[in-house]
Amino acid sequence: MNHRVEDRHVPAFALYFIAGLALITLATAIFVRLTPFPEMELIAQGNQAAAWVFLGTVIGFALPVASAIAHSVSLVDMLSWTVLGLLVQYLAHLAIRMLLPGFVQGVRDGVTSLGIASAGLSVSVGLVNAASLVF
Repeated sequence: MNHRVEDRHVPAFALYFIAGLALITLATAIFVRLTPFPEMELIAQGNQAAAWVFLGTVIGFALPVASAIAHSVSLVDMLSWTVLGLLVQYLAHLAIRMLLPGFVQGVRDGVTSLGIASAGLSVSVGLVNAASLVF
C-alpha cells in the first residue's frame, strides 16, 4: 500500500490542522474565562495545582478534537463532533469540581494533589470521549 503524501493532501492536512488548533485554543480560552479561578495568573505565580488543572484540560480537549479529525468525513462533520466533544469535556470539568471537595479553593491555595487528580480525570474523560466520537 502506498502511503506517500500527495500534493492534493497538503491543503486538507493544513485545513484540519489549523481548524483543530483553533478549536483547542478557543475551547481553552472559553474554559479559562468560565472557571472560578484565574489559571494563567496562578500558573504565572508558580501554582502547580493550577498548572495541572490547565494541562489536563487542554489534553482533555485535544483528545476528542483528534478523534473527530481522524474519523470525520468533512470539515463540517469534524466541527460538529468537536463541539459536542468539547461540551462533554466542559461538563466533565464541572463534575470534577463537584467530586473533589474544596476544589476551587484548593487550586487557588496550590494543593497539587487536587490539580493532579483533576488532570487525570480530565484526560480519562477525554479518552472515553474521543473513543465515543468514532462514528
